[in-house]
Amino acid sequence: MYEVRFHGRGGQGAVTAANILAVAAFKEGKQVQAFPMFGVERRGAPVAAFMRMDDKRIDLRTQVYKPDCVVVLDTTLLHVVDVSAGLKEGGIIILNTQKKPSEFTYKGKVFCVDATTIAVNNKLGTATNPIVNTAILGAYSKVVGNIGMAALDSAITENAPIKTEENRKAAKEAFEQTRGAKNDQNNAGTGRPRSGRKHAEQDRRLAHAAPRRGRAEMQEVLALCDLLPRFRHEERRKELQTGLRLLQGLRDMRQGMPVEMHNHGRGGEIDDADNEGERGHRRGRKALQA
Repeated sequence: MYEVRFHGRGGQGAVTAANILAVAAFKEGKQVQAFPMFGVERRGAPVAAFMRMDDKRIDLRTQVYKPDCVVVLDTTLLHVVDVSAGLKEGGIIILNTQKKPSEFTYKGKVFCVDATTIAVNNKLGTATNPIVNTAILGAYSKVVGNIGMAALDSAITENAPIKTEENRKAAKEAFEQTRGAKNDQNNAGTGRPRSGRKHAEQDRRLAHAAPRRGRAEMQEVLALCDLLPRFRHEERRKELQTGLRLLQGLRDMRQGMPVEMHNHGRGGEIDDADNEGERGHRRGRKALQA
C-alpha cells in the first residue's frame, strides 16, 4: 500500500488534488481511497487530505498517519504544522516553493517546485490566491513515478471542467521543473527551513516570546506575518493587518485576566499584580479600537 498526505490551505485545491490523484491511480488499475480532513472550514485555514492506493482491496478506514509521501501546497504551513509527522524512513516530501531542496532539513528526500508561479502564469486562480493543485500533481508524477503522466493528464481532463487545458499545461510544466535532493541523516532536524536572515529572525522572535504567550500561539502569528507580503492589493493587506491587531488585543486581554482572577480569589486584595492585569485589559481594548 502506498499512502499520500496533502497539506494546504482552504481554497488551494488540496482535496481536489487527492481526488484527481486517486482517479489517475484507478485508471492504472489500482484500488484507491481519497478523503479530506478539515479544521476550521474557511478559506485560508489549514487543510489536510489523504490518498491511498494498493493492488488489492483497501479495508483501512483511518487517516494517513505514516505516509510514504507528503505534498505541501503552501510552505507557510511549515511554521504551524509538522508536515513530516509520521513520514516513513526514506519517504518523500514535495514542497511548493522557490527554495532549493538543500535549504530544508527533513529526513529522506525533499523535492521542490515553484507551483505558485506555474499556476499564476497559466491564470489558475489569482496572483494572491493561485490554485496550485494540478501543478503539484505534475511534480508528484515525476518524483514518485507510480502514476504516469498519461493517466494523470486523463484524470485532470475529466475532473477540471474549467480551464482544462491550462490545468493540463501546469501539470506538464511542473513535471519538467521539479528538482530534488536527498538529505543526509546527520543533517536531519526538525524539518523547518534554517537558511537565510529571515528565518533566523523569526526563530529569535519565537524564542523570546514563547515564555509569555506560548509557542503555539506565536507560531500562528508568525504564519500570518509570512502571509502579509503576499497580499499585493492594499485593501487585502489592511484586512490582514486589522486581523493581527485584533488577535494581539484579544491575547493581551486574556493575558491580564488570570492575574486578576487569581488575586481576587485570595480575598479580593488589590496589589501590583492586579494593576498589571488591568493594564493588560487596557492594552487589549486599545488594540481592538485601533
